[in-house]
Amino acid sequence: MTTGDGDDGLAEVRRAEALGEARRPGEAVAMLTGVVAREPDNAWAWAFLARFNIILGEAEEAPTAAARAVELMPQSAYAHRLLAQSLLTTQRVPEARQAAYEAVRLAPEGWAEHWTLARVLMSAQGASGKEEIRARCEQALVSAAEAVRLAPEEPAPHRLRARILERMGRYEEAVTAWQRSIALDPADDSAHAGIANLRYRTGKAKVTELVSAGIDVLAQAPQSEMTRHNVDVWLHRLLRRARWIALPCLWFTLPPTRAFAAEGDLTALPAPWPERLWCGALIAVLWAVVLWLARRRLPASAWRGMRSLVRRSWVVRMALLSAAWCLLCAYAMLLIPWGERRILQALAFAGAVPVLVTAYVDRSWRRVRVARAARGELGVGDWYGPASGRTRV
Repeated sequence: MTTGDGDDGLAEVRRAEALGEARRPGEAVAMLTGVVAREPDNAWAWAFLARFNIILGEAEEAPTAAARAVELMPQSAYAHRLLAQSLLTTQRVPEARQAAYEAVRLAPEGWAEHWTLARVLMSAQGASGKEEIRARCEQALVSAAEAVRLAPEEPAPHRLRARILERMGRYEEAVTAWQRSIALDPADDSAHAGIANLRYRTGKAKVTELVSAGIDVLAQAPQSEMTRHNVDVWLHRLLRRARWIALPCLWFTLPPTRAFAAEGDLTALPAPWPERLWCGALIAVLWAVVLWLARRRLPASAWRGMRSLVRRSWVVRMALLSAAWCLLCAYAMLLIPWGERRILQALAFAGAVPVLVTAYVDRSWRRVRVARAARGELGVGDWYGPASGRTRV
């Protein structure tokens, strides 16, 4: 690193760079802020300030610092690359694309420049339809492949190529790319998670198997936020299924209770108790089998994880509470000898509506979380629990 600024400023920039490499970006930003205040023409101080602001997720400060670095070093591919990354975090995709193309023009043999361009091109922000999104993914795949060619020993290009292939629905090729990333970096949580998700999506693994595999990884690497997040997601997926078991159970109660029989039906209410008791017994047996299978397939620590997840997340609690309420309404219809159909019908609607409403809210909540994560506004530890550390650039 060379610059025309004073030796003191250069030394501080180097110390700030060392702090960033030691995963202390906050201290690095504080030091660099002082440097640029004293030496506003210190190009490398602005560049590293932009870099560490990106790491910290400071979406407003990073583009300003990166733009200043580009102004001072217009021929620096690194500065243009930082500008592209910072603009991407603020969803200024057209400007980010322009900066990324300029970085590639200045350093056509730099794998990081092609990797940045692929990241920018993969963004669906501003796309008008599926065809445009697919066209962008095709362009991003070309850039990612070039990054892989230039740096086959780097795991980052393989990871990005896997994500692009997965978005395009080319799952087998995506698995191969994830496997190459793991071969280069066996401790890469995102690669293991990517393969697990693809196995589930292609029907080659059950959710219980993914939970068990994630628990095993956590036993050896308890500090892995990515694995912990994935286990939470898979447990949430399991718990959501309780609603879709409870709702058919409510539906099964309608014939024996005669809740929606025609008014002219000669069969009197309340319905005969043997029919109602048999239906209640069948529902109990169904749930006993479901719980037995879950207990058999999941490790004990997974149940502790479920309890923790329910305590931490209101949306997960809603899934279980709506399922429990639905079952309560079903048994209220079966066990109490109601003499009026209006009460039975009210109980049926009271049990079904919360399940459908919470399912809609749950789906909307997940879409919002996915969109925020794609924009870099949400870390892996922010979905169900407190915020965790930021991803490095």
